[in-house]
Amino acid sequence: MGIEIKDINKVFHIQEPWFIESCIFDEIREQLDVYVTFHEGSTFTCSNCVAKSQPVYDIADYNRTWRHLNFMEYPCYIHAELIMHLMTKV
Repeated sequence: MGIEIKDINKVFHIQEPWFIESCIFDEIREQLDVYVTFHEGSTFTCSNCVAKSQPVYDIADYNRTWRHLNFMEYPCYIHAELIMHLMTKV
């Protein structure tokens, strides 16, 4: 059984356009899963060429998962969509 944790955005310091869609503590597995997403139509800075305001042109059909530091004594995992931007030639 999972327990949903509300109003946790401030704890993880997630910046716009990203936001925490849900945060669930699984009592059986004893772990915290944080699901991060972004608002439709958001733009991002390209991680490759650092061009600003790049639109999202594709989203992978799977989420990426990162192991975060423990939340209290429980393992914490961040889950987010893998996005791709249009590359701007500099």
